[in-house]
Amino acid sequence: MIRISIRSATGEVIKRLPISSEFDPVLIGIKRSEHPILGHIDPYGTTIYTGIQLESLIQEIEALPAETVTELGGRDYLDEVIALCKECMMTRGFMWFVGD
Repeated sequence: MIRISIRSATGEVIKRLPISSEFDPVLIGIKRSEHPILGHIDPYGTTIYTGIQLESLIQEIEALPAETVTELGGRDYLDEVIALCKECMMTRGFMWFVGD
């Protein structure tokens, strides 16, 4: 399970996304060579991205085939991830992906 949130430079949580047990890019087989941002989200540790990386993450998510979208929690959930990425970029915060 990966928890997704926007955090400040001090690590304070600004906003959280509801957890989806299906969102785990690495465990479903996302290839790092094809999706370098999405494929590096650590399912067991913490991955932190900033604005430049989030632009690429949005592009990677938008380009996913329908089957992969379903495996990652569905279009509605991924649209929420994209919206949180955009909000994070506007606030100049950090997007945290915390695995367990």
